[in-house]
Amino acid sequence: MTIKPRSLRLMKFLIVSGFTVLLAILPTPLASADQLFFSDKDTATIHRMNHDGSGLTTILSAPTLSDPRGLAIDPFTHTLYFSDWGTNSIRSSNFDGSNVQTIYSGLSAPSDIEIDTTNGHIYWAERDSNTIRRGSLDGIAPPQTLISSTQPYYLDVDPSNNILYWSQFNSSAIFSSNLSGNNLSVFVNFGDRLRDMVADPDNNTMYWNDRDDNVIRRADLDTGGNIATVYSVAQGLDRPHGLALGNGALYWTDTSNSGVFSAPANGSGPVLSLNTLGRDGPWDIEIFSPIPEPTTVVLLAIPLLACATRRKTIHTA
Repeated sequence: MTIKPRSLRLMKFLIVSGFTVLLAILPTPLASADQLFFSDKDTATIHRMNHDGSGLTTILSAPTLSDPRGLAIDPFTHTLYFSDWGTNSIRSSNFDGSNVQTIYSGLSAPSDIEIDTTNGHIYWAERDSNTIRRGSLDGIAPPQTLISSTQPYYLDVDPSNNILYWSQFNSSAIFSSNLSGNNLSVFVNFGDRLRDMVADPDNNTMYWNDRDDNVIRRADLDTGGNIATVYSVAQGLDRPHGLALGNGALYWTDTSNSGVFSAPANGSGPVLSLNTLGRDGPWDIEIFSPIPEPTTVVLLAIPLLACATRRKTIHTA
């Protein structure tokens, strides 16, 4: 029997229509639930857990670690980057702590780190050399000093707007520049001793921690104005340090409460304690949100669509 081109067009229409309906009714599964990674400088450990605090796992510890600080996550390669004051290095590993590789060594108190996967860059604050530096994710490019700043401590990068933000060890300011270290300015100067910050370009908001005022604050990302307190000592904060944002929630480490906490980013509360058992000096925190994978329907439809769109006449017995 010969299937004519008109029949082929009908077949293509039926397959594509059915495929569209199936996509509408079948959800796209995630690779796994959102996960949190956090460092504890005083116990020399890095941990992973689910965003609700369950499934706590220690993925790195001594003697591999000495004084871990900043963390950064590449969601595409499932790579964790981490800095260590004890070894004065930046290294990487798989999410389970395996395959530890040295990216850069011989540094001077590398503190917070951030990555820009689009351009293949890693940024870090080097507190004791008073510099902010940039290198490549594979460690091949020589480190480049971008900015001279007094004891830079925490960082955030906003690749979509080409902006780098940072705080200093003893400062009430958040500074900014472009990702090449030019156009330096003060984004905000408010509070006491600021720590980590996280930009939310989609909602034109910047969040940051104030270690000595014991608060999380926010401001408009485009102007630094409309400063407001999101959470404070009234909700139990006491020296908040690391900060992350994901799925409408803030996640932070608290070095005095020795724990990891979360709460809605809009300030509505409540504040939840995710993990305090065995913690001593939790420092940085990052959230990993898995990238959706194709559904089974998508994978099955690909060869069917390929057959339906063939232009030649198909002969069957």
